[in-house]
Amino acid sequence: MWFLLYNVLLTLGFIFVLPFVPLLLMLGSRYRDGFSQRLGFYPKSARALAGARPVWVHAASVGEVRSAAPLVAKVKAGGPERKVVMSTFTATGQRIARQIPGVDAVIFLPLDLFWPVRRALRGFNPAALVIIETEIWPNLVHQAFCRGIPTLLLSGRLSERALARYRLCRPLFRAVLDCFTILGMQTAGDADRMRQLGAELVLDEAGMVEAIIPSE
Repeated sequence: MWFLLYNVLLTLGFIFVLPFVPLLLMLGSRYRDGFSQRLGFYPKSARALAGARPVWVHAASVGEVRSAAPLVAKVKAGGPERKVVMSTFTATGQRIARQIPGVDAVIFLPLDLFWPVRRALRGFNPAALVIIETEIWPNLVHQAFCRGIPTLLLSGRLSERALARYRLCRPLFRAVLDCFTILGMQTAGDADRMRQLGAELVLDEAGMVEAIIPSE
């Protein structure tokens, strides 16, 4: 029920802003870059990785992208043939992601609407979804769960302020957190705040998993 309500509200919001999209696109490359990808339409060169069941790593912006580099190296060390797709939210993050050795494709994260997310997951068919730090998108996580894709939050953070915001929609985010395979948090405090939202399978830095990547 909570995902249905979330999607209804998000779709209504999208319909409301739709008439203003041409204006946004005229405002500069900041809004034009990756626009089609945000709607779930990706180039063939990226979609060609689907048959290899890539690991999808999402790192929102520059800091998260850089912190994901060791993870990419470990994935490749475990099997050089394993492909890695990295998504970011910003154009600057895209530029940094393209410089990371081992990343086979760099994309923009689709908008967290039902149909772009579903199209992206179907197009890439990832073996696992790894989210770095604080990016929790309900449709992305839920749809990955529905497709049987292991989903991990690594180096997660949750401040007191963010906890207060999430508590306003606690039933929804409790349902989202239940879709994660594991939640690896940076500190014991972050782990405790996640548990306050009702999350299970939470680890702090001392017991943190490196990654859970299924074999072919």
